[in-house]
Amino acid sequence: MKYKKIMLISKNEISSWESCKHITSNLASSYLQAFSGANVETLKVPEDFSLFTAFESAQKIKNDDFDLIIWLDHKPNASVMLEALNIVFEQTDYDKKPKFIIHLFGDFVLDCVGWESVEVALKNYPVHFITASDRQKKLVDMFCFGPESICSVIPFPVNESIFNVDNLVDNRQKYREKFNATNDFVVLYTGRISYQKNVDAVVKIFKSLETALNKKMQLWIIGPWDDIFLPYAGMKGFPGSYYSQFQGATSGIDFENGQVKFVGQLAAAELLKTYQAADLFMSLSAYNDEDYGMSVAEAMSTGLPCLLSDWGGFSSFKNYFDDVELVKVELTNDGPRVNIDEARKKLMKTLLVSENNLERRTLSAQKALGFVSINACEKKIKTTLEEVRFSSFEKFTPVFYKMCALFKMNPQSPFKGRTSQLSEFYKEIYTNYVS
Repeated sequence: MKYKKIMLISKNEISSWESCKHITSNLASSYLQAFSGANVETLKVPEDFSLFTAFESAQKIKNDDFDLIIWLDHKPNASVMLEALNIVFEQTDYDKKPKFIIHLFGDFVLDCVGWESVEVALKNYPVHFITASDRQKKLVDMFCFGPESICSVIPFPVNESIFNVDNLVDNRQKYREKFNATNDFVVLYTGRISYQKNVDAVVKIFKSLETALNKKMQLWIIGPWDDIFLPYAGMKGFPGSYYSQFQGATSGIDFENGQVKFVGQLAAAELLKTYQAADLFMSLSAYNDEDYGMSVAEAMSTGLPCLLSDWGGFSSFKNYFDDVELVKVELTNDGPRVNIDEARKKLMKTLLVSENNLERRTLSAQKALGFVSINACEKKIKTTLEEVRFSSFEKFTPVFYKMCALFKMNPQSPFKGRTSQLSEFYKEIYTNYVS
């Protein structure tokens, strides 16, 4: 179907989530390429987007005869815009209403009450959700009844002009010299350093193997400290609290003079060089909203092999990249638990059989970019919009209503059980993130 007038909507404030800044920008680039030659406008909305403001925007969409609206951002919740559109176009025939594509992020569960409030609009308005991974789609599908899925999958795109294998040999050599790692095996973690990301486990596994194998190794940790613990199960952090917890969990490790290096946050150009200089990307994240993994996608785009937890969006990367190993995750009363023994064994295997094959890295990067680049997502957008049906929602499932009730009764910690442990209902929902 050809669209004559398209509107792209995102937040006017810069996101506090580093990955979301790039996701929104890269998604916009993919859509602009997909609709090259069409009439495309952008709308920036505030994070405190109200129904009144949304109503004004919906009225503009009607008056200016837009036929496709695309919501690109994670905040504010797109449900507000959907409600306004449903009101403005109430008297319009269903097949003449502008179509509404909504990119969902990992916070769909956390925003469930907002989505519940627009159930009528979801029935009466042509909406289609896009998730970034297969398991996030599976989770959303669990909540929606209809003749077919209300979701499609399009990976969040990586800017291939930034993350690639250009100048791989030179960048690799210079950056490894900078950290005195010319002959070392370099393990890399990038992203927020937080409780749910299990960075302390990565450090401990690394140190145990460094001692056992007597092999020259370095671990580079890049990213900001984050004090989010597990708030929706009643575990809240305070400024500096995760740093203290991390120091306790890794007691005895010399971070000043040892082989574990905290690099801090880096600009994209420098971040690229760390990906190119490293030998393995490792993340054992079990983050509650891990619907994708931009750091993983960026690492893959440089051909960097990955050792990842088999959790949420991470699992899809096995489909996009040759050199991905996944580590099992089990849902327990204390939350998702990564199999540390398996992670240690897989890291050990990688250390023992690794080879510096830059030709293979180049081929692997090319394959990855064939799935996750801006250009690849442009093609996926075109294919998806040709296949989408906009009449696939009937009602929410009982599981969804139960989840909303928990958020209404206890919005600060809806998944907390009778003790400090997670409820069985948490495991029921997030089983979609482990299988």
